[in-house]
Amino acid sequence: VQFEEMTGRENQFGLYVSDRWQVNEKLTVNLGLRMESYPLFSRANRGLEVLDLATFNVALGGVGGNSDTLGLEASTALFAPRVGVAYRVNDDTVVRGGFGRTFNPMPWSRPIRDPYPLVIAYGAAGANGFVPVGTLASGIPGAPNPPIATGNVLLPRGVNMRTPEVGNVDRGTIDSWNVFVERRLPLDLAVSAGYVATATRGGYADINLNYAERGGNTARQYFTQAGNANILLWGSFAEANYHSLQMALNRPFKNGLLLKGAYTWSKALNMVDDDGRAVVTWSQPSQFARNYAYAGYDRPHMLQLGFVYELPFAREASGVLPLLIKHWQINGIGSWLSGTPFTVGGDNGLLQQQAGQQTANVSGELSGGFGEAGPDEPWYDPLQFSQPGNAWGNSGRNAFRGPSNWNLDFSLFRAFPVGRYRLEFRAEAANVFNHAQWGNPVTGLTDPNFMRIRTLARAPRTVQLGLRFQF
Repeated sequence: VQFEEMTGRENQFGLYVSDRWQVNEKLTVNLGLRMESYPLFSRANRGLEVLDLATFNVALGGVGGNSDTLGLEASTALFAPRVGVAYRVNDDTVVRGGFGRTFNPMPWSRPIRDPYPLVIAYGAAGANGFVPVGTLASGIPGAPNPPIATGNVLLPRGVNMRTPEVGNVDRGTIDSWNVFVERRLPLDLAVSAGYVATATRGGYADINLNYAERGGNTARQYFTQAGNANILLWGSFAEANYHSLQMALNRPFKNGLLLKGAYTWSKALNMVDDDGRAVVTWSQPSQFARNYAYAGYDRPHMLQLGFVYELPFAREASGVLPLLIKHWQINGIGSWLSGTPFTVGGDNGLLQQQAGQQTANVSGELSGGFGEAGPDEPWYDPLQFSQPGNAWGNSGRNAFRGPSNWNLDFSLFRAFPVGRYRLEFRAEAANVFNHAQWGNPVTGLTDPNFMRIRTLARAPRTVQLGLRFQF
């Protein structure tokens, strides 16, 4: 139920100074410093909402004698340095490096747009997964009418709440650094190779305080006050790291040919994939360390190559045959990508944890590609997986990886220039070879298709025809 109109008032201020210093003919240094200020977010007519876990009262900032901030502190006078260095070894070789700090600029209006009493999100469940919460005849309880003018409203049992953590909402840091070597080669080619890294500290995320280590809903930490509702504590605690080798090949469009290619060998680890409005997989203290694992978007290997080539036939010739064979152009983008990670969960039938995830037990060494990627053979050996029973399971978040895929998008252009006008016919095909590019396998242990692949990572071939008129 939308009880109040969602409003938000937020400002972000920044001041940046930079300087470029040409030390000598070979060395150039760039320096920068950014000062940022993030005044505290508020509603249109009051402050934010903070839940008191001792009383389960929700305090409304600036209402009923409450302070405007409710103890929340803004991030002001934040200083983010940047430095870049370029050294020209010779006319064909340059070495570059840099470091930069960024403070998380996420608008708070996205993650904390709908806490109680703005939105009344009610839910209920039985004592465990085998007990119903009620009957259809009893219906759904009526929505409460919170007296917001008092400045303190009791959070009803069964209503979800997201509350900022007082003392832990500072803007997190994102530090990035890189070192590259660039080299110019014959045939107008340029190559580069370098190390790129990013470290995030203090990303915004949620912990569900109403968890149960085991024992079903009645064992939740706040079952008496909240039932099975999600009581989310929102703060800046998430971490992420990224390290990579990046290589590139480039040729500018010259004499009818353009090349652009890139290869990345990388590793991405995090606690949550989304920044700002995401709950960690495990809110339980005993399992919390398991949240830090491969990111859901981690792909160790990515190779991509694009080209544009104007066919050189009869460019300046005239006559019937040249008219047929000149002004053709072919284009393509090819890629080869590693698969993405996934998790295999347990059925939670015996453990009955809440606000976390039970994962499958795995025996022995696993290898993706146990069978051929596709619907007929399992991607991993299903016999190596089992239900963990009354335990959490020994496999982790994103512990398994789906199949790699390659693809080619191709297009053919034919131009008809007439004076300053140009008509161009285009035939474009995505996944031109129309080969199956398989997604991740079925992960339900009790599913008869467990570990068989039933989805595609990319659609079958699509072809589109078009005309472009340039004047």
